[in-house]
Amino acid sequence: MVKTRVAQLALTMAGLMVLSATALAQATPPLRPAVTVDGTASAATEDPADSTVIDPLAEDASEEATDIKVLAPPPAPDEPAKRRPTRVRPAPYAPLGLRANVFNVYPSLEMGGVVSTNPRRTAGKNAIDGGVRLRPGLAHQSDWVRHSWSGEANGEFIRFLDKDNPKTVTGSAKTDFRLDIRRTTHADFNLHYDLSQAEAGSDEVSTAALDPRRDHTLGGSAALSHDLGPIETTARLGVERKLFSDVALADGTTENNSDRAYTEPSFSLRGTYKYGALVTPFAEATYAPRFHDDRRDRNGLKRNSQGVTLRAGFSFDDGAVWSGEVAAKYMVRNYADPALDTLQTAGLDGTITWRPSEIATIALSLGTELNESTLATSSGTRLWTARLAMTEALRENLDARFSLGADIEDGEDGTDYTFATGAGLEYKFNPMFSAAADYSGTFFRGSAAGDDWDDHRVIASLIWHY
Repeated sequence: MVKTRVAQLALTMAGLMVLSATALAQATPPLRPAVTVDGTASAATEDPADSTVIDPLAEDASEEATDIKVLAPPPAPDEPAKRRPTRVRPAPYAPLGLRANVFNVYPSLEMGGVVSTNPRRTAGKNAIDGGVRLRPGLAHQSDWVRHSWSGEANGEFIRFLDKDNPKTVTGSAKTDFRLDIRRTTHADFNLHYDLSQAEAGSDEVSTAALDPRRDHTLGGSAALSHDLGPIETTARLGVERKLFSDVALADGTTENNSDRAYTEPSFSLRGTYKYGALVTPFAEATYAPRFHDDRRDRNGLKRNSQGVTLRAGFSFDDGAVWSGEVAAKYMVRNYADPALDTLQTAGLDGTITWRPSEIATIALSLGTELNESTLATSSGTRLWTARLAMTEALRENLDARFSLGADIEDGEDGTDYTFATGAGLEYKFNPMFSAAADYSGTFFRGSAAGDDWDDHRVIASLIWHY
């Protein structure tokens, strides 16, 4: 009897254990194999986040459990090569500038001495002389979200110790204002002034001149530009005034140059094709008559004239490497007096700036002009100019510079050549003070015998700029 009850109890406990095991199998997720990087299984671990339930009584349940694999994520696609960002070079020795309302103002003053082998820049034997040199300067730049207003002015004054040697007074000033009217329309306004010198024996200045002739140029312009799809059109109105000083001669007389003075209004139209390209071609036509103060010059000739200038070229801007504008230029000028032939010339015009590295800059400028003349047999002169300037930072606070220049002036009485070269170093103590040493050489080769002269100058300066 007891044995029968023990047997029944054992069967009941076995049944309960089977039911418990079945319920536990249904409530607990199955073990899944761990997967290595290459997708092969390793030691099995339990994944508590996996909610998949497999019925152990279902058909082929064991096969499903063993076939479950975790696939490695697909490899990321190769990203396209990115252009290396341009590293902005800090400028710890750049001028600081003064804040004046919405403008940044940059004043400067260069003071030093100069020694010249030919202070008068004339042919023949000349004595070496020294003198003092001043170069004041001022620049400004607006800090506006829209529109812009910038400008600069500078001058050079040289006074030699020998009072018989002429003093040098040159300078220039300009200001540019841009007004953004609409997204596709803007206006540009410009005012400029330039003071230059013509030495004895050059530019029709008498070899007997005691002082150089001083030439003044002042003018302004207003332009309106509008985008018409890929074409930008610009219409410009301008006026320029030329004045020439009288020159004292060695015989005690004075050369009167009032008949050289004239006013030149101008009107130009320009079309630029700019369809999202780095290089934008353009074409420009300008009409510019000249009206002299004196109806007839010193030789009784009427010098008023009508002039037309045609330019075709391209401008370009490749960020910090290349920028500028260069064009082929053709000029023609017809004079009121029938005794004066029509004057015409062709050449290149523009400026190209190349920055081969973060510490080097090379700039080339070219020009072509038609100048006035007072000779009875000459309508005018043709002038071609070229300038090359190079600057390189030898150290963060030490700059080296080198320059070359050439002027070719062709007239009825022959062709004059002027060549120039220069080299110098500037050491910056801090953003406000620096010291510079420069050499400049000027070589004039005139059309007449005995007009040639050379001048070598050495200049040492202390520079303050803010």
